[in-house]
Amino acid sequence: MNREVLKFLNSITRVQNSLIREGKLPSKFVAMNNNQDLVRLSLRLQNLMQNSFDSYMKDSYQHLKLTLEEIGEDAITFNKLVIELGYPPHGDIPADLISGVAGNYEVEGIEEVKEYIDDLYFHIYEDQKIDALMVKWENNKILKNRLPILRNELSPI
Repeated sequence: MNREVLKFLNSITRVQNSLIREGKLPSKFVAMNNNQDLVRLSLRLQNLMQNSFDSYMKDSYQHLKLTLEEIGEDAITFNKLVIELGYPPHGDIPADLISGVAGNYEVEGIEEVKEYIDDLYFHIYEDQKIDALMVKWENNKILKNRLPILRNELSPI
């Protein structure tokens, strides 16, 4: 649409300039040319802004895509680690903690992150949270028959 308007304005400007040079149009039409130049400039600025915005959005989405891929890879690494250490995967750990543990694991190895994961899971599964989990399980029909087993496993030694 803007290209068509610019093309139209350019053709009008060429004709007007030609007629003004030949003396067939009064010079007051020069002001009209200036207005057309302003419209042309506005359209070019609009195109520039649209192209810049499109480029920015494309770059932002590309960055978001890469970030989500990295978080996904970190989550896989983290879940493999916690399973290897004997813990169940946990869905409520913030992504920044998961990424930090996964990054440290890749650099330092499992021994360096083991203590951190142990502490993390100790805090995740403190008594109040375990009690809340038990209440949630009691309301689950599928788990109802297995609750004695779960209670036995979760009871302090």
